[in-house]
Amino acid sequence: AIAQALQPHVQADGTRAFSHTLKALSFRRNLIGDSGIAALADIFAPRLSSTGDWTYCTAVTSLDVSCCGVGEGGAKALAQALTPGHNHTDGSWVWPPLQSLNLYGNPELTSLGVASLVE
Repeated sequence: AIAQALQPHVQADGTRAFSHTLKALSFRRNLIGDSGIAALADIFAPRLSSTGDWTYCTAVTSLDVSCCGVGEGGAKALAQALTPGHNHTDGSWVWPPLQSLNLYGNPELTSLGVASLVE
């Protein structure tokens, strides 16, 4: 439900508008697991606008999912969502604005999951 509420809204001109007031999300010690992380990751995934440019959720700069049961699947979903986008209009790269990602205390997170995040 939270992930759905935070999805961007499509404007009349085809651009997507994200919430500009929410700066940080903390789910610390809420065992949302890989499926919950995947739903949250979708918030951070780039959206292709009608102009061919990528847009990211620019408001949220901090995500705390420590002790949430994040495993390899959740890490891969986050990694995919945080992959930079290549704009078709001018060839520039667009990076997600997330500055802080806390994954401490997730023993289910294997080396493969960590590797997917740093690639």
